[in-house]
This record gives sequence, structure tokens and C-alpha cells, in this order.
Amino acid sequence: MIPEFRKPYQNGELRIGKATWNEEDRSVKWAYRSRNGGISPRSPEVPIDVLCEMMVFALENGEISKEQKQRLRSLL
Repeated sequence: MIPEFRKPYQNGELRIGKATWNEEDRSVKWAYRSRNGGISPRSPEVPIDVLCEMMVFALENGEISKEQKQRLRSLL
């Protein structure tokens, strides 16, 4: 991934940028630290369109808390 935006999150950071698999695609990644201190190669990277579908799926199945829903509503 070629990150264009970064935000600290837990033991690492959230990143948005050009996807690893294709520079024309966009993705989001949770880049968390490994025991060695570097970014774990297992850090998940997801295409933006898939992220949106994952959010819808989680909402439909009651996996998003009331507080998280309120945060989403305030952004939309």
C-alpha cells in the first residue's frame, strides 16, 4: 500500500491510499505493530468498496454499537 492518509489507532495506525495489488485501486489498512516493532505483514488491507459492504453487513447483523452508529450518523 502507498499510504496517503494516516491516523493513530490502537497498536498502530489506520491508513488509506493506493492498494497493494493495483495502484489504481484504493484501500484501507489497519497497520498494527508486530512483536519486533515493525508493521505486521498480517495487517489487513481491504478495498474501499468491500469496506462499505462489510459495514452494511455488520449493521444488518447488529454488530455495530449504539455509539458507533451515532458516530457514523454524525459523519453522514
